[in-house]
Amino acid sequence: MDVAADLTGATVDKKGVLIATSEDDGCLVAIGFRALKPDNRYRFFWLYRCKFSVPSTSTQTKGDSIQFQTPTVEATIMRRNKLDAKNKHPWKAEATEGDPGVTPAVLAAWFTTVYEPSYQTTP
Repeated sequence: MDVAADLTGATVDKKGVLIATSEDDGCLVAIGFRALKPDNRYRFFWLYRCKFSVPSTSTQTKGDSIQFQTPTVEATIMRRNKLDAKNKHPWKAEATEGDPGVTPAVLAAWFTTVYEPSYQTTP
């Protein structure tokens, strides 16, 4: 509940109930994760600026019983306001394990801090 409140701007009341209002305005966060590819290598991601909405809950009724579905959460992904070294506004960083130029050190440090682009300088 506390994480949902932090991400969406909702409030947890003194009885532990999540209260969502139309005025809720959650914070912007960067999200880092990895996904396993069919070739058993991982693809690593940073989404730089995410704004979450209150998770939706769907139910299915059948006769006298209610069957709850897995809750879903949605986010809007936006570009960063911060310019990179090329004076651009990145919205995503992505690297695949084992790809040329992607060192094990880069991936080992992937979740220690939000990835910042590093460009080669041209002579």
